[in-house]
Amino acid sequence: MRNHLFILLVLVVQSTNIRAQDEYCDVLKKYSIELSKEDKIEQFGFLDSTLRNTKILSLGENTHGSHEFFTSKFQIIKYCITNLNYSTIGIESDYAGTQIANDYIQKGIGTPENAVYNMGISAWMTKEMKEILEWLKQANTSKTDQNKISIYGFDMQFPKPTLSKLKLELLQLNYSSVSDLDTLLNRKNLMQIDKEYLDKIAYEIREFATLQNDTIKNKLLGLVHSMITSINYLSINDEYQRANFRDKFMSENIINSHKIKQGKTIIWAHNEHITQKGNYGNWQTMGEHLKKELGSDYYSIGLLTSNGHLGFYNKNTRSADSLSIPVDNSNTFERIFKACASPFFFIDLTQSKQNSSIQNLFSKNKSVSTIDLVYDMKKNEYNVKKNIFKNNLLDKFDGIIFIETTTAAKH
Repeated sequence: MRNHLFILLVLVVQSTNIRAQDEYCDVLKKYSIELSKEDKIEQFGFLDSTLRNTKILSLGENTHGSHEFFTSKFQIIKYCITNLNYSTIGIESDYAGTQIANDYIQKGIGTPENAVYNMGISAWMTKEMKEILEWLKQANTSKTDQNKISIYGFDMQFPKPTLSKLKLELLQLNYSSVSDLDTLLNRKNLMQIDKEYLDKIAYEIREFATLQNDTIKNKLLGLVHSMITSINYLSINDEYQRANFRDKFMSENIINSHKIKQGKTIIWAHNEHITQKGNYGNWQTMGEHLKKELGSDYYSIGLLTSNGHLGFYNKNTRSADSLSIPVDNSNTFERIFKACASPFFFIDLTQSKQNSSIQNLFSKNKSVSTIDLVYDMKKNEYNVKKNIFKNNLLDKFDGIIFIETTTAAKH
């Protein structure tokens, strides 16, 4: 009798899951837009209406290092610059180091290899990112100095590049106290820097900056801000406090850049940064700060994949490497997307305001994944960690791009 009841219960659960999946399938087939992996920027014409009133477009990814994430975002970048007057690109990369990439695309200084290396994160040291920079450089050849596309990094995990860049800028301006920066650069442990001494250096450089033209002033002030925050970031031991500190800083960088440039911006970062609601109770994400500040001027697209590979630069072997993304074994949104829709599609979740079907389905707390590349210092090896979180996608993103299978980025 118990066996019969158990079998009946299993059948009821399976039947319920099938009906629920069919419901998702009906909505996705009706409201999603099928995309092609071929380089056809015109297929993103639907963005004309979606981004009509948007000032900042955030493009996420649930893992760094997947080729199709690079190429999809590249298509969107090309479409937005060519057709929608976007002129600035912000990257989850080192604030000071990415200025080298900006010099490359605006002035042709240096090489794309040097530019991606100085971004400071191995995820961007790829052939795909170099191709993006080369396209941006070419696009700038037909633009005036005032209208050139710019790129900047809004992250700050590494103080040394900022200190080196700040020293270089001040040397060119004949600043009298450059030796103070040498004191910081020569310290092995910047976490032990006396706060009063750091504040004194920052105050004097800011005062000097006010005597310069607006372009130089803004560059110096940005570097000083990055210097202080990156050193303070290193001194935070608690993992969640560091995450909060970092995301708040990144959002401030984006807001400040937006106010200075007064143009339309594309942001490129991990899903966990652009999301408007984080997966941890006390973590206020960059996207959450941006949404509060910008409201409808901010539009975020989360990019998801269900399986494939991610590529990275292996610092041990000093060569390209890749790892497979673990296949979903739980009842995630990605599994439903894979079962229901095309292998590459977009759906605008803001339609939920007028569409009860989208509202009902995507407001449910169903699992979604994020994927991290983790370095095990004890074993001296890289591993992939897949985190599964319960999420209400309507709270997290304004739109979703799903790519069923990804391949490793090229290095």
